[in-house]
Amino acid sequence: LPDEIKETTVKCITEHVSPQMKEKWETLKQTFGNNDLEATKKLCQLKKGAAESGAKSDFFTEAEEAEIKKAFAACQPQTKP
Repeated sequence: LPDEIKETTVKCITEHVSPQMKEKWETLKQTFGNNDLEATKKLCQLKKGAAESGAKSDFFTEAEEAEIKKAFAACQPQTKP
């Protein structure tokens, strides 16, 4: 997907999650990148690398993951090319 669509998706997701998740995302962004897209790419790289090596990369709890997936589902119609 083009970066523009990825960025739109991440912004949409952050609009559809709880204030606690928004706060956690802002903290992660400060650690992993200056903007939504950069931080998302870094988190994905870390998660993929951890999965390939058998390590754990639990940035979010199961409940938080479910919240993100629900927000993503709500955002899909807005982000289709």
